[in-house]
Amino acid sequence: MTYSLVLEQRYLHCIVIQSGGDDFRPLLYPSLRLTYLAFHLSAYVMSRYSQAHQDAQGAGDGRPTALRIVEDEGLVGKLGDRTFLVTGVSSGIGIETMRALYATGAHVFGTARDMKKAQRVVDEVTAKTAGGKITLIEMDLASLPSVKLAAESFLRQSQSLNVLINNAG
Repeated sequence: MTYSLVLEQRYLHCIVIQSGGDDFRPLLYPSLRLTYLAFHLSAYVMSRYSQAHQDAQGAGDGRPTALRIVEDEGLVGKLGDRTFLVTGVSSGIGIETMRALYATGAHVFGTARDMKKAQRVVDEVTAKTAGGKITLIEMDLASLPSVKLAAESFLRQSQSLNVLINNAG
């Protein structure tokens, strides 16, 4: 099985790892053993917020938002040199993902089918949260030509992409 593991310390790093039972190895560096590291990070994240998840009551209960985790990790305004692309930013978890990444100071590209709805979300996020930059790109995942146009639009506007979050769909 292959998993994506996001490690957050001073900066955001993404390592794709492969699990072989209890052993985790990076795909790019298969000789490096991450068993302890993966266990330690899992225990750290789980213990830090586990109390808040004991009595989940739905939206608005005591569980941390993505923005709160960014704040707790000291990442607010620290990722100004990073570029993220998040699909499906006009509703649900895509909104909160975009909000948290925006707060890091990064340039966040967000895709959506309904650009008017997405623009209302961006207006709300930028009015309530200080951050980097948000650029919307129209994309309908049900249409391959739309996906190709969105990719071309992104490539015209950015020279790099640090993290892709496939949220839509």
